[in-house]
Amino acid sequence: MTYPLSDFRDVDLVVVFSDLLDRAMKAKGINDLPIVQLQQPTQQARGDSGVYFSFLFDDHVGWMTSDMEYDPAAENFKFTEAQHMIGRIQISVLYPWNPDLDDPAIKLTAKDVANYLAMKMKSMNYIRFFRAAGLGILRVANVRPNPFENDRGQYEFMPSFDMELTYNREIGQVVPRIVELIGEIERV
Repeated sequence: MTYPLSDFRDVDLVVVFSDLLDRAMKAKGINDLPIVQLQQPTQQARGDSGVYFSFLFDDHVGWMTSDMEYDPAAENFKFTEAQHMIGRIQISVLYPWNPDLDDPAIKLTAKDVANYLAMKMKSMNYIRFFRAAGLGILRVANVRPNPFENDRGQYEFMPSFDMELTYNREIGQVVPRIVELIGEIERV
């Protein structure tokens, strides 16, 4: 896959986004949190901890643009329409922290990791990474704590934040050239 892309599909977004999350975690020295897409089309166990992302929805912005280009070798026209999109992605962090066992000087809480990722995703360096891939960052929202009770009756936090990315989607079709026009004159 070469970048920048002018047409993004979900698979392209997963590749770019998971790679950037992985880079951010390695830059912080956190190697024990896998990067996992939630609600995958395949069955995969959630695990006890991880950085999870899921695509929430896409907004179609404005009207589609269109372009027609003639291909003299194939003797047809390529008709392309592009739609500007805003895709919302939710990033969640599950990183259990036990105050009796974990050293606060060494291990971060899930909320610390979520705040770090939110800041990293909107840093100038990462904006350049996104831009090089053909994506723009519109907004990174606040980190929400999201407490829940786990299956062992213990309270845990799975903080999350939303990110809005801008990109384009395209559709295209081949239109044959007009070979012959036949006109008729009729009396009215």
